[in-house]
Amino acid sequence: MNKFDLIYFCDGYPEIGMGHVFRGIDIMNTYIKSYPKAKLAIQGEYHPKSIDFIRKQLDDNIEILIHNDKKKCFVSIVDTMFYPGKTTVNHDFFKEVKSKSNSIIFLWDAIEYVIPHQVDIVINHLPYCKIKDDNRCEKYIGLEYSPVPLDYYENSNYKLNDGYLLCFIGGSEKPEKAEPLLRYIDDLQTGLIKIVILSPSYDTFHFNSISNKYRRIKFKMNVKSVVEYLNNATVAITTYGSTTFKSIASKVPTFTVAFREFQNLYATELENIGYCVNLGMFNNLNQNKINLLNDDNFKIEMHKKLKLKFSKPGIINVINII
Repeated sequence: MNKFDLIYFCDGYPEIGMGHVFRGIDIMNTYIKSYPKAKLAIQGEYHPKSIDFIRKQLDDNIEILIHNDKKKCFVSIVDTMFYPGKTTVNHDFFKEVKSKSNSIIFLWDAIEYVIPHQVDIVINHLPYCKIKDDNRCEKYIGLEYSPVPLDYYENSNYKLNDGYLLCFIGGSEKPEKAEPLLRYIDDLQTGLIKIVILSPSYDTFHFNSISNKYRRIKFKMNVKSVVEYLNNATVAITTYGSTTFKSIASKVPTFTVAFREFQNLYATELENIGYCVNLGMFNNLNQNKINLLNDDNFKIEMHKKLKLKFSKPGIINVINII
């Protein structure tokens, strides 16, 4: 049986969101451009509504494997949330992955964890992470390894007065929790076009319900690429996750919001190093901070700061490591 060169393990369903899958798609699509003859796959547990979306996003030459597939490979990349709402590692999963691959890259953006001894390389783009390692594997830590594609770094024309107020709402088993933010955006007095992009895991009923309820907002779902939206954004609000880093790499002043406590914690850490504003939980938005959405001076200064920091795409460093 022919081995895959590389299998990317990433899951995506409402309880954990789709961020790991989006990141996997970006990395694998970038990798196959550099190595077009490589035999690649992504593998995981996916929400049924997400499969068609993944297939449309993924290069046609990359396979999608179901989560219990036993295919073997030379290199495995593990990038998923093992338990909804928690950032602990499933060490048994690494034993299983090691049994069918020669080496393992653990590409994970958790703040603190113990590296399983089966892992050969760790990549973590959070500069404030704390990881424990007994097997002395290779480690690549910091924002320079943020796996955001080149397209997002090319946003050079910042639209302060005639762009979008752009909001990304990630996957959740309780999407109604986001309604306090939607009410705020709907009522906000601004000349900006208001656009909300929903996770592809949401159903049509929820999409139609909020579209009819908040008529001053344009709702989108199953968007193939968010690049053009970020290129036209004045300010962005994101459920903390992979889209947060795409937004800041695009030099767009970015606000974060959380469904879960761990998202709030991670967003606070990113805010502490100066690259976002964390609004807190959806059901308890920080009213002082949210007013900055209409503060032009703040947005100009944040754009300048992001422009200095995010000039070179980290995904190139990730591909070189792989």
